[in-house]
Amino acid sequence: MKHSPPEKIWPYFIYYLTQEDILPYKALRRFLEKGLCSLPVAAESFVLITEEKISEYRHLKDLMYQVLQERWQALITAAEDLRRSSEKQGIFALALGDPLYPPLLAAVPDAPLALFYQGNISAYRNYRAHLAIVGSRKMTPYAARFLEQEVSKIIPYKVTVTSGLARGCDTAAHLSCLRNGGFTTACLAHGIDLIYPAEHKKIKEEIARTGLILSEYPLGTKPRPYYFPARNRIISGLSHACFVAEAALSSGSLITADLAAEQGREVAVLCASVFRESSAGSNALLRDGARAILNYQDLLDLLNIKRENTPYEAAFAENLPPVLKAISEEALSETELSLKLNMPLKELRIALLKYEAAGRVRRFRGRFFLTRA
Repeated sequence: MKHSPPEKIWPYFIYYLTQEDILPYKALRRFLEKGLCSLPVAAESFVLITEEKISEYRHLKDLMYQVLQERWQALITAAEDLRRSSEKQGIFALALGDPLYPPLLAAVPDAPLALFYQGNISAYRNYRAHLAIVGSRKMTPYAARFLEQEVSKIIPYKVTVTSGLARGCDTAAHLSCLRNGGFTTACLAHGIDLIYPAEHKKIKEEIARTGLILSEYPLGTKPRPYYFPARNRIISGLSHACFVAEAALSSGSLITADLAAEQGREVAVLCASVFRESSAGSNALLRDGARAILNYQDLLDLLNIKRENTPYEAAFAENLPPVLKAISEEALSETELSLKLNMPLKELRIALLKYEAAGRVRRFRGRFFLTRA
């Protein structure tokens, strides 16, 4: 088999190294952090380079050499096959130490050494703050309303939203971001080529097109119950802070909150009724010292963003044409816009086509959204 240049298969090779248990996680991580970021041509070269880079792991030389000699070509072949099959589906990989590897996640002690992605990973670094949003799969109307109305207001401040593409609060958080022209990251507990749950096919495609999808699991990996808690450390690790929109006492969101706290991220919780079972976990976090959130201004404070720097009101208080002004206030369908503006549908469609062509609005799931810089 003719192989790709070493740097192309390097992250896939690293993935297989982690699966083989050839090296301890800490040892392999240290190699990557010391700048070992391309594949040597032979097992012997790898051993010599790693021994030279990390003096404290010299005692592993004999073991490494023995195992790698036996498995070297098989690992390269597997890495090349995985690279080809992944890239055919628009899925790529990077290893810890790559300039594109998210820096917040790289600082986490148990960060994935290899990460698979689909979407615009370079754009992730262009945003000023990253917020993890998690919550119950059985979302109440109260949490849904907050995620729709308040989270949308932090998007103009160059804030990304990271969540797990699960039912309920995760989906609402992603949609609030997408509908307002923002950048959202979905962290999956399975291979990126799979769709789980199945009804999220369209939203997953939209995130891949305008945002970012991440997973530590390669192509074809099916979801397993124990993958989800492991995935949660990536959601929190990618973010400056973790916001729990709603959680019962048994909610997996509490795992993410605990991981966020362990990673040094601030945890915040939407205030809720003490009489609702669906909020018992949220209230427990508040009792334990999590920050209380009442509105989008609290979310900005959580991220250390001052409103006066990029005021939400001023962003849309400019003298907009009536159609754009209406869309800036809320995402609307053609029919809703027509009724709100008392404007004939034919005339409205002409205006919307003009604004779409100019890049001022975009359409998502039958609704129109103002494009925000």
